[in-house]
Amino acid sequence: MARKIVLGSRTNEEILAVKEVIGKDFPIIGFYTYGEYAPIGKQHLSCLHNEVATITIISE
Repeated sequence: MARKIVLGSRTNEEILAVKEVIGKDFPIIGFYTYGEYAPIGKQHLSCLHNEVATITIISE
């Protein structure tokens, strides 16, 4: 949610930037969450990351 708060009305610009890379006709779906837990650094300690964009591409 922090990412959406930071971007405000500019969230569409983020989507357009992704489409510039993957192609404008490539279907996408997504949502804003409160964050994700992932390792940071060499200690492999998981921490909350609340202003990230995670992109996964699935194809046949």
